[in-house]
Amino acid sequence: MAVNGRSYAVLGATGNCGTALIENLLNRPDTIVHAYCRSKAKLFSKLPEIRENKHVRVFEGGIHDADLLRSCVRDCQAVFLVVSTNDNLPDCRLGQDTASILVDVLRSLRAEEKNRKMPRVLLLSSATLDEGFSRHQPALLHHILIRSASHVYKDLVEAEKLLRANEDWLTSIFIKPGALSVDIQRGHALSLTDEDGPLSYLDLAAGMIEAADDEEGRYDLKNVSVVNINGRARFPPGTPLCVVMARTQAATLDKFIKGWADWTIDSFIATWSDDCTQQNLPFSSNSPIKDRAHVKRLFPVLISILTNFELTVHNVVHDVAGSKAAIYALTKADSPWGPYRNEHALFLWFDETGTKVKKIEELFDTVVMQEFLPKIHQYTEEHMKKVANGQA
Repeated sequence: MAVNGRSYAVLGATGNCGTALIENLLNRPDTIVHAYCRSKAKLFSKLPEIRENKHVRVFEGGIHDADLLRSCVRDCQAVFLVVSTNDNLPDCRLGQDTASILVDVLRSLRAEEKNRKMPRVLLLSSATLDEGFSRHQPALLHHILIRSASHVYKDLVEAEKLLRANEDWLTSIFIKPGALSVDIQRGHALSLTDEDGPLSYLDLAAGMIEAADDEEGRYDLKNVSVVNINGRARFPPGTPLCVVMARTQAATLDKFIKGWADWTIDSFIATWSDDCTQQNLPFSSNSPIKDRAHVKRLFPVLISILTNFELTVHNVVHDVAGSKAAIYALTKADSPWGPYRNEHALFLWFDETGTKVKKIEELFDTVVMQEFLPKIHQYTEEHMKKVANGQA
């Protein structure tokens, strides 16, 4: 028996987002799901309960089958474009090819009936591609994420461009969540300003459906994120440890650099572990190894000497597997002896959690240090004597 109701097309039905969309849609009465996939068997293995469900129509075929796609999206309220791949291969075109064929199909349907109402198209993208949504990501982490999925992201960018190029007759919404996880549904909200990963696919799907059904068109042609309202999802259990550690170390490294730039004792040592050590290079200088307590005691003196401090970072190399990083930076400040300019090659090692720095080795511009170091040492010794005598 035929079932009547609002129809929604899910392109990429066997993926995590696709199955979550189907589950959410089927929780509503009088909803018809058009599930487009390459393998009906795979879809049924993931969602066996839909095999005999009269509210689900399965369209099995490749993304280049225009006739099949036309049948799938005809008379649908919305089309969820959630095809995806985990393979970051050159010339990745899965997203843009699907978007291109979908646009052609919808254009042909529009030609058949001039007043035909076009479905909203919701493209699943990533918060990483939106400057606003990703503004709180540490710069190094953002760079790692972009590099690790560069070809996939490029494909998504091109798919978005294609859809936006047809916005005069086709309404699209660009869904850009943060990290995603296969987890329970906790509750969601839509946002035009923030992302809040990890987010479960079920909450993502619920948010996408809400945007698709919005009668006021508040999300049309906009970048939209889905955020948690009852706590974040668990971090994806299948995520490789190196990815988790990369995120953690990158956040620590970003905090370390910001603390250095802030030029206050609390911010400077905020990322140092309790047993962190610091040593000036080269080793031939026989510079003593300083512990955290020693640095905490002497750093205020250095702050009083070098005022109007500015840090400019020119290069950062992050070795996740080796739990270490290198920073090349320039510093400048005012001093009692005139302008101070220095170059730094700083090497640091993370602890086993990635949340703290356990060792620092630092190489300075030798020409600058030959001039300033004796003056700094003399100033420091005099200051410490005054402290000992209760004069400072």
